[in-house]
Amino acid sequence: RRAAAGARVAELRDRLAQAEQELAAARDTSRAASFSPVTSGLLAAPSYSGEYVFPVGGGPSVVSVSHDHHDYPAADIAAPQGSPVYAFTDLVVERSWAEPSGACGIGATLRAADGRGWTFCHLSYLDPSAVPGAVLPAGAPIGLVGSTGHSTGPHLHLQLVGAASYPQ
Repeated sequence: RRAAAGARVAELRDRLAQAEQELAAARDTSRAASFSPVTSGLLAAPSYSGEYVFPVGGGPSVVSVSHDHHDYPAADIAAPQGSPVYAFTDLVVERSWAEPSGACGIGATLRAADGRGWTFCHLSYLDPSAVPGAVLPAGAPIGLVGSTGHSTGPHLHLQLVGAASYPQ
């Protein structure tokens, strides 16, 4: 029994080391693309407007928003792969998934103080702080822009939960 338990521990340690290497590789590949020093500094910081933060690093002048192809309240915010994604106001994490799931890929559903729920989709990486029950203040990291799930390129899919019209 002791030998079998020792073998099992060794196997689990190997699996843990492999998972840690895969995580490090995933973090490296999901980092922001190489930009000039000026641009990379811009994309690394949240863009505030009063108590709100633009949800993708660099602010609205760096990305484009379109909701033309959705028949439900959502906006796709195109941005470079690996751009940081932020809480746009104080949010509470209701659900989150760090592994790609369905059309949304990697993402989270969060609730704002006004009661509205928002789903963030297609992330390349979910920040470890974005766990159910966590309170994320405006500007807190949620993850990195990606193209997981049903996606044709890197962007943040930001969807209002449970509404039939666009409030954006």
